[in-house]
Amino acid sequence: MSEPRYRDARTVAAAVERVSELEPERLLGAIRHVHDATVRGMNAGADVHTSMREVTLPPELEVGEGYGKVSRSVRAIREHHAGRFHFWLDAWRRGRIEALESP
Repeated sequence: MSEPRYRDARTVAAAVERVSELEPERLLGAIRHVHDATVRGMNAGADVHTSMREVTLPPELEVGEGYGKVSRSVRAIREHHAGRFHFWLDAWRRGRIEALESP
């Protein structure tokens, strides 16, 4: 297991500057939009990869992906709400993981 890397102070300062330029309400709107769209997809039965492709920000909420990709946020939100079990279940449904059967 490797040690976690610390963020460079200049990188953190640049990120804080960028957030302050984005209007906090807009950033919050973007976060809420991604969360709510992800949960709607989960409730509709979409698998993780479909949600990662389909959840996007509308133009009025675009904030760039300098600090993180929307698709990775979708994956993190799904994992937070459903746990890692759902990643295995999604893969099994697509036939990528063989079912565990007794011999």
